[in-house]
Amino acid sequence: MKIAIIINEVLPCGLVSNTAAVLGISLGKAFPDIVRESVYDSAGNEFVGITCLNIPILSATGEKLKEIAGKVQQDEEIFSIPFIEVAQRCRDYDSYKECLLKMPPEQVAYSGLALVGPDKKVSRYTGALPLVR
Repeated sequence: MKIAIIINEVLPCGLVSNTAAVLGISLGKAFPDIVRESVYDSAGNEFVGITCLNIPILSATGEKLKEIAGKVQQDEEIFSIPFIEVAQRCRDYDSYKECLLKMPPEQVAYSGLALVGPDKKVSRYTGALPLVR
């Protein structure tokens, strides 16, 4: 299994961080087995479990994100988690749900997208994308 997170290249640093954090939390909820057990140092201090997988954070244009999102919706082997611009504008989850219900699909702007699937499949969608810098 491979995971990749793709972030819209025009986002400022703070929103890049927010997008990656939100997608990471959603990945942990959707795939709880990717989070390992807590570990302890020699003094017994706990370090809560982290993921056992490498998760590259990649960059793409908004159009490329939308294109990839459309393609993976048709691919049964890929699980995707979109994070859209309207979610970052809304102050709470209820406002987000309300805004999204009124939004035509063609107006959806992607802040980021997480992909999970077989290594080769995920690489097919992300292989040419650069890392976020």
